[in-house]
Amino acid sequence: MNKEIFAQSQFGRALAQFSANRLAVACLIILAVIHGAAVFADFFAPYSSVTKSAHILTLRRARSILEMIKDNGRGRTFTK
Repeated sequence: MNKEIFAQSQFGRALAQFSANRLAVACLIILAVIHGAAVFADFFAPYSSVTKSAHILTLRRARSILEMIKDNGRGRTFTK
């Protein structure tokens, strides 16, 4: 038998051993996705939770003002 000897670096051996473990590769992919989501978080959600909460409160205030105008400020619907 003729065996060929290949020179491998320490990194090459570690990479070969790591890639043989399917669970480790799957976890590496999951971690890469989580880190990618953290890096591109501003792209996926361009508004912060504070801005979104302030926007919702502004809409609620506007709705309550419109209801007061609609009710003519008396707590009941205005009719002629």
